[in-house]
Amino acid sequence: MHSNTACTPAGKQKPSLRIPLQILVMALIGGVVFGVFGHKIIAVVIWTLACLLTFGFVFSPRVVQGFDRFGAWLAHFVGTALTYMLLVPMFYIVFTFGRVVISVLGRDPMQRKWLPGASTYWDDRPEPADASHFKRQY
Repeated sequence: MHSNTACTPAGKQKPSLRIPLQILVMALIGGVVFGVFGHKIIAVVIWTLACLLTFGFVFSPRVVQGFDRFGAWLAHFVGTALTYMLLVPMFYIVFTFGRVVISVLGRDPMQRKWLPGASTYWDDRPEPADASHFKRQY
């Protein structure tokens, strides 16, 4: 199968507006951090990174590739850290609390209670009144 969007050989890629846009956004964010919040050091760090990215965009694509790799690594690290810092406590706090509440109230919504005299644990499903609703589901 042939595609019109085939990959171009390395070194012959079309210029993208992604990098200049990133540089512009970084410069603006640095300005907001300095002007609105008054954080001089953070603004200088952001502007320095924007200058390095500008240098890489103009002179060396390897610098841009390094920024991309670092960004991918940072995104993976932040995503993994947030998963463990937010979802794990959320799981144990919410689900444990919910289970305790259900146990205290004596409810068994999944019908997991052992009934020694029960012949089966299957629930009979009532027949649908009209089977035509299966034909047009949306």
